[in-house]
Amino acid sequence: MMMKQKKQLKPEIIEQPKSSDFMGIKIKDDHVRIFIPQTLQLSNDPSTRNRELILFLRSLNITKLTEEDIVSGNASGGKWPFDSYIWMIHDYIENGVYYNHERIYSHDRNGKIDWKKTLRTMPITSNGNVIYNKLVTSKSMPSNDKISEIYKECVNLSIERMGWVFNLNIHLHSNIHLSIQEMVYLVKQQSSSTFDDVKRLRFKHMLNILEGIDDSQHKTNEHTFGITNYYYVFEHMIDVLFHGITGDIKKKYDPSGYWLLNGQNKQQSSNLRPDTIYKNYKTGETYILDAKMYQYGYTKSIKDLPQTSSMQKQITYGDFVHNYVDNNTKIRNIFILPFRKDKYINDKNVEFMNDANLAYIGKAYVNYRDKKDVKDWDTIYTFMIDFNYLLNYYMKKDKKYIQAIEKTVQIKLKSTTILTNHK
Repeated sequence: MMMKQKKQLKPEIIEQPKSSDFMGIKIKDDHVRIFIPQTLQLSNDPSTRNRELILFLRSLNITKLTEEDIVSGNASGGKWPFDSYIWMIHDYIENGVYYNHERIYSHDRNGKIDWKKTLRTMPITSNGNVIYNKLVTSKSMPSNDKISEIYKECVNLSIERMGWVFNLNIHLHSNIHLSIQEMVYLVKQQSSSTFDDVKRLRFKHMLNILEGIDDSQHKTNEHTFGITNYYYVFEHMIDVLFHGITGDIKKKYDPSGYWLLNGQNKQQSSNLRPDTIYKNYKTGETYILDAKMYQYGYTKSIKDLPQTSSMQKQITYGDFVHNYVDNNTKIRNIFILPFRKDKYINDKNVEFMNDANLAYIGKAYVNYRDKKDVKDWDTIYTFMIDFNYLLNYYMKKDKKYIQAIEKTVQIKLKSTTILTNHK
């Protein structure tokens, strides 16, 4: 097997100051650049650092995005199957190139005797004994077929995109002249004809890789995948971690605007959609969480905190819930921002909880609400969550985080009134 050793890859890490900046990976001429949020704290240990980068890159795939949301080197605009790339590289490192094996039958006595086929041959008789003097033996021999060549193509693409994780930068020589569509067809055909679970898994990962590219991107030294709106990902992780209401139940929390033009029927303009709604049915409280992928958790600059327009939107949500959803519920407004723990760990003005993965930094309000009739939701309590923790554990949906927010808000409500602070 021929392989071409190329120069070693070492990713260049670029910290992006805004969540609307490109986040993802770009590879050109073996130069790997990974664009990450400033709030992602990378380890100095190379193996841990790579795991953190993989975890971040995987997060680009966790939420449903439109074609416009995805910045991809693929004309199809598909997502990158990072897990399949890594699986293929592991498989190649551990087992070498995959070959379909053919069973070859012969009379070579060095093979394994196939008694079923042997008994079908013509025996000889000697002294009343039946003797099979032509034993049929079999050997399993690798076949250098098209599937093996397709396997090499999948390994090559995996190494081009994720070989930096393994400090691996080689190119396997393959001799195949098939379109992506033809390769997909052949792999599907092989997958449907085998009962071997390992082979099926291998074919599944090969299909994930092939179906994510097209012919124009098959042979290229330039690869790009990422998004320009990572705040969608952050919002999704917050919604999962904090047990947000989902489905049709959540839709009733969406305020709508309408137009009533002269001589026309009422027309809906659009909906406002709160990021996360958490309902505590025991206490009768509704928490409206707004996930803000702002950089205050890195810069400590007040210009990187939510602006007045964001505050007003939260208050509007509170008004809507009170007036149209449930006027008996106690409404709490919350901002949640990401932060890097190392930037704040010695900050005495920050109130840490949950192993310093969650932090309370203060509250926001506007000065044009009726001070004589202050509402619970006129104040937006602001927390930060460690971005590394969120990436690792958001799927655990641990209620201790929403419980910590509830407890902190209750303490703030008891220790001071909104009125005395709105000056």
